[in-house]
Amino acid sequence: LDKNDDPGEKMMNIKNAMDNYNAFKSENLYYKDSLIIAEIFKDKLYPVSNLLWIWLLKNKPNYKPILLIIWKWYYEIWDLENSKKYLETYYKLEPKDSNIPYLLWELAFKSRDYSTSNLYYTAALKNWFKNSIDLKRKIVYNYYVIWEKKQLYKAFDELIQEEKSNIDDYSLTIYNYINDNNPSKALLIINKWISRFNETNWVEILYGYLWWIY
Repeated sequence: LDKNDDPGEKMMNIKNAMDNYNAFKSENLYYKDSLIIAEIFKDKLYPVSNLLWIWLLKNKPNYKPILLIIWKWYYEIWDLENSKKYLETYYKLEPKDSNIPYLLWELAFKSRDYSTSNLYYTAALKNWFKNSIDLKRKIVYNYYVIWEKKQLYKAFDELIQEEKSNIDDYSLTIYNYINDNNPSKALLIINKWISRFNETNWVEILYGYLWWIY
């Protein structure tokens, strides 16, 4: 328990979960079991919920409600490898769940498994993930870290085409093109910047980039 947790309140929550379990009218015992494990998990009683879901999975290894709890449990204790493993198992059972590729991308990225994260990045975009601008910013960083140069500049070009891209996105793109000795491409993007943004407080840095190019 955390030092601010009340043990009595925790036990009362477990009692309430057990009462709800007994009162819940369902012939699907696995579903009832998953509900009580979820309640225990929400109270951060991880050792207890851990033992329960291990027992349940022995009897029903592909039970989706429990798989969704397990990957979160492993994530809470920062065991990213097991977290990714159970979420991938769930994704194989529910390939149409459009949120899962993004979560797997995050897990692979945080695990520094950049090759795998690239695969899930593509899947997340295909599913029209709603925060595509955030995803595209992260994939730029991803390709930069592993220095896949061709893919990096493709990612930069896709990033600045986003409607929600901002001055920082343009500035970072221009900087990298200049630094990589591609001044003609940098000038094209500078022209796009000028036509798109009217903020005068960025004039100085634009002139700085032009000075660097020439």
